[in-house]
Amino acid sequence: MKTKTWLVATVGLAVSVGFGARFLTGEDAAAASPYRTGAVTIGTVESTVTSTGQLTALQSIAVGTQVSGQVIQLYADYNEKVRKGQLLARIDPTLEKVALLAIGALAVWWGLSNGSYIFAAFLAIAVLGHLRRGAWRSTAGPLSWTQAGHSLGLYLLTAAVCAAAGIAALLPLAGGSLPDALAVGLGFLEFGR
Repeated sequence: MKTKTWLVATVGLAVSVGFGARFLTGEDAAAASPYRTGAVTIGTVESTVTSTGQLTALQSIAVGTQVSGQVIQLYADYNEKVRKGQLLARIDPTLEKVALLAIGALAVWWGLSNGSYIFAAFLAIAVLGHLRRGAWRSTAGPLSWTQAGHSLGLYLLTAAVCAAAGIAALLPLAGGSLPDALAVGLGFLEFGR
């Protein structure tokens, strides 16, 4: 009977020491466990991962322009799919227009100083027309073949009407002779001098 008493007393003492140690240290069994439990609910699961490092793209493509300048409008955003030939950005054309105006003014001055007044007038019209370009044209991309054909047709028609008007104005000066009127007209344009 002494063995049973010792065994019961030892087990009782071990359980008492275990419970006493738990209550004295304040350690909760749930906190010691790596798992959390809770009631089943419907909701969103939020998880945040904080890290540092360097991100690299799987594929990088270099994009360049034919002219330099300040970008004034972007037509594509980050991670947006783009197609070949798609307009991505618009560059401020002010520098190009100033350079064209300076070169055009120099060419017009040269025409006026040489007495080629009609040639200088045509150069001035061409420069002004180029500076106004874009008012009728969309900035969404290059001209389509249909738009380019219409533009070329309008240019050729305008050139033919201007040439006919010029020759008609020069016919009285050339004595009514068409070859002489052409020679006078080409002389004004600096051809045949």
